[in-house]
Amino acid sequence: MKSILILGDCHSNGDNCWDHVIRNNPDLFNEWSLTSYGQHEDLLEWYEKNTTKTLVDKSQMLKSALEYLSQQEKSVAWPVHLQNDYIIFNNSKNGNHCGRYLIQLKDHINKYGKPDLILISNYHWSRVFNEFTVDNQLYNFLSSVLVLELEWTEELGYSKKVLEKRKQEFINDNSKGPNFLREKTNKYHDELIKEIKQRNIPFAHCLFDNNVFTSIDKHIDLTHISSKYWKFNDTENDMIGQNRSYRKKKIKKLRDKGYHNQDLNCTSLGIRVHSKIKFESQKTIADLVRPFIEDCFKVF
Repeated sequence: MKSILILGDCHSNGDNCWDHVIRNNPDLFNEWSLTSYGQHEDLLEWYEKNTTKTLVDKSQMLKSALEYLSQQEKSVAWPVHLQNDYIIFNNSKNGNHCGRYLIQLKDHINKYGKPDLILISNYHWSRVFNEFTVDNQLYNFLSSVLVLELEWTEELGYSKKVLEKRKQEFINDNSKGPNFLREKTNKYHDELIKEIKQRNIPFAHCLFDNNVFTSIDKHIDLTHISSKYWKFNDTENDMIGQNRSYRKKKIKKLRDKGYHNQDLNCTSLGIRVHSKIKFESQKTIADLVRPFIEDCFKVF
């Protein structure tokens, strides 16, 4: 059986697919991830109903609930529907970036050898990926504006110095605007494709968003599916309002800490996800991708 490595983001890991169940609302539109704005009460209740684990410590329960949610989301994502036909390695991750794709590719080859095909997802231009060195040790991070309010704890696994550097690197990139972020994505995309070609691995792209990559060859356009569940905000409902209110409180807190408006340029990224439609779209996506994969194997 041939193996496929998927380098993707929230479009391929089932993110938001269970939100309508957890919130008990089939019409739910959610802004970004269910967990991004501290909306944990319904999640914890859903977790307790669906597992047999008994945890008294609330922080441990939340950690377990988030892990459980991630597992359940990935279990319904479209790559799962291909597992009877191929060996699937789904490395999709929220907020992913070509800089991280490159790391994931090398890690995968070190552990499992070369896949027979790589599927690369595109993503929104606003993604931020940083690599830097602190005390002669290399670090890399996917970051959003939420990193600015992150408080250091030992559980992070890196020092306060690294956390402050991470925050500053995010601010530096984010404040340079869309063109810089697009250029940075394409720099890493070029490096990724060069690495793949040097290793002589067949690859293709899955397009879920308006394409940010300046150069792509073989691809499948899935935006007619993703656009049904993934939309820019044009109306507000209760959930969007709650998310936005929560974010405003966070932004105010960050400004009180000394961050400036230009450092927090995230308000234009209002995107909402219809949870049930996304859930129901996963098999449709797989049914479209399956013949595309077969076509890729014929070409390559």
